[in-house]
Amino acid sequence: MSVISLYCDSEATMSWAYNNIYNGKSRHISIWYRYIRELITNGVITIVYVKSVNNLMDLLTKGLSRDMIQQNN
Repeated sequence: MSVISLYCDSEATMSWAYNNIYNGKSRHISIWYRYIRELITNGVITIVYVKSVNNLMDLLTKGLSRDMIQQNN
């Protein structure tokens, strides 16, 4: 079985996924992070850090800067 790579530009999200630290402010999303941690532990997925500049999905979710438009032409 091959490992699925998830690319993420949020260091905070990666920290939550890989560290088993409980924070009372995070109760509402703790179930999702437990499931993600289980998938990581079982070797099903891995999370890879990608800088925002190199994240192609940012082009579809955020406003484009002039530099980004000119760079991709």
